[in-house]
Amino acid sequence: MSLLRTSLKELRGIRECLDILLTRQSTESGSVVWASQATLAKRYDTSKSTICRLLAEAVSSGHVRMIRPHGGVQKYHVSEFDAFMASISILSCKKAKDK
Repeated sequence: MSLLRTSLKELRGIRECLDILLTRQSTESGSVVWASQATLAKRYDTSKSTICRLLAEAVSSGHVRMIRPHGGVQKYHVSEFDAFMASISILSCKKAKDK
C-alpha cells in the first residue's frame, strides 16, 4: 500500500514538472498560445457548454493538446483547436453539398 502511495506521489510530481515545462515552453517560445474554455467560447462566440463538447471531442481524438498549469484551470492549444474547428467545418460543408 505504501509503495502504491509512493508511486502515485512520484507520478504526480512528474506530471507537475511536465505541466511546468509545457507552460514555460509556451510562454518562452511566444508561438504557442493556450486558452481556457471560457476564452475559446468567447473567441468562437458560442456557449461554454458547446465549446466543452467540441473540446472533449478534439482532445479525445488527439487533435488538441490540453495542459493544467500548476494544477489550475485547463488550457487548450489554440492553433490546434482552430485547425480542428476548420476540419469539422470543411466536413460539414462537404456533407451539405452531398445532400
